[in-house]
Amino acid sequence: MPAARSRTRPAPRRRLMLGLIAALAGLLLSGVGLVATAPSASAATQGAGFGTWAPLSALGWHGSMIVNGVHTYCILPGLPAPTGESVDQGIHGEATGMSAQQLAGINHLVSTHGQTGDPVRSAAVGWAVKAIANRDVTLHA
Repeated sequence: MPAARSRTRPAPRRRLMLGLIAALAGLLLSGVGLVATAPSASAATQGAGFGTWAPLSALGWHGSMIVNGVHTYCILPGLPAPTGESVDQGIHGEATGMSAQQLAGINHLVSTHGQTGDPVRSAAVGWAVKAIANRDVTLHA
């Protein structure tokens, strides 16, 4: 009679990766601004960067926006700056189809370099976040 197999915990590397993905998704959703967690009918304020802080402008805004005291960054270039009222869309279980590697890269940039008042660094982080999220759209924006 064959021996019964016992359930084993996932390998340490796999557990670490699963934990990292869950943590990154949570940080991305709350810190990068994919999901607005601010109260209903609120707006982001201008962070550090360059350009024109307006819903739409010829120069656009290149840098961070402040949401609940945290520097956040837009994922898609060309979208209007969130200067008017915005509505909380709640928490989503996905991050616009990005891979774990993309999420890790964005999280690293925003947490390591993005919490800054330096306009040059903030603008660079903003464009790097967009390039990681969608390189083709960013290069043609």
